[in-house]
Amino acid sequence: MIYILSYYNHNSKNGGAYRLNSLAKYMSNINRVDFFSLSIESNFLGAIKYWKNAGILIKIWVLFNKIIFNAGLVLTKDPYYKRQALSYYNSKIKSTDTIVVSYPTIDDILIGIEVMQRHKCKLNIDFRDYILEFPLEKFSWLQKRRLKNLFKKIGDNDLVLVTAVSPPICNSLKPYFKNVHCITNFRPLADVSPVLLDLGKDIKVLYFGSISDSFDRSSKILFKAISLLAKKNKNKNFFFSFYGKYTKNDISSFNSLKDIRNLTLDYFEPISENELGKYDFAILWGVPGNPGYVSSKFFSYLQLKVPIIAAAEGNQVGKYIDNFSVGYSYPFDKNVLIRGFSELENSKELYNSDLTFFSNEYVLKKWSSIIL
Repeated sequence: MIYILSYYNHNSKNGGAYRLNSLAKYMSNINRVDFFSLSIESNFLGAIKYWKNAGILIKIWVLFNKIIFNAGLVLTKDPYYKRQALSYYNSKIKSTDTIVVSYPTIDDILIGIEVMQRHKCKLNIDFRDYILEFPLEKFSWLQKRRLKNLFKKIGDNDLVLVTAVSPPICNSLKPYFKNVHCITNFRPLADVSPVLLDLGKDIKVLYFGSISDSFDRSSKILFKAISLLAKKNKNKNFFFSFYGKYTKNDISSFNSLKDIRNLTLDYFEPISENELGKYDFAILWGVPGNPGYVSSKFFSYLQLKVPIIAAAEGNQVGKYIDNFSVGYSYPFDKNVLIRGFSELENSKELYNSDLTFFSNEYVLKKWSSIIL
């Protein structure tokens, strides 16, 4: 049996949810799969499931633990979440089984390690982000030291398999684990024909996902870049569609650009790639100074076959964009969209490289062969 613990449930529209959801679906064709989620943030039903047995003492316990976690004193972020997951697996899992957990979050890693140690089963820790360098969760020196010691303790164990989304993240884990594999993100990529570029007067632009989130994305530069693009190209009408969860500051930034006549900005709730229409290009905003960063937006754009203009220089995703000829990647400055749009106007086609490396079938076949 393959047990998959996911922070997101099957109904989540978060880009990070696609990875484990797809693995579960693919592996169910060749093995028995148990997909388990105690999601408390992806949707309301998850929150009900999580808290239904929680009394006031448990809530106090969780709150106190969160305080000492944020103070950098403990590794477990949510002990109630961890206890429920361990209780679920203790009654099911055997030494012949495999459990797959993903980072972020830290609790899922700790759950996976404890299950592996108790039941002598195989463990796959899948890293979608750095954990010790550029972490989403800001670990203290003490927390990092404990993590490193924990990783070194289990790193030589033949039962432990590590996967990560990009070569730089893999390299950061190799000092601690002997069995590390690069498993990039992926999407269904059926159409292999090139994209012929023919920009008209009305330009439809897509931005998929959040702007101001856990990473510092220099969002002020993004809105400045949008403003400069419209002002530089007054003979064009730009229609921007933003799909994601946006903060009050993001919405304020949207509103600040309303007076630009040839610019229309609309923002919507997240939806799946299958519900989106056709766009002239898409924007990808990377993370300055993070070499291993590979945005899930990139793979959504590949699925849509939309040309990409990115501020992602120094990110792995920027290398992918340039190397596979799906768009253009630049440094993080206000001229990124002007430069990218000019390149699009002077280009005849994109998506003329083999993208099998990012396809569902190729990646999931590779991943499943490693697990099994």
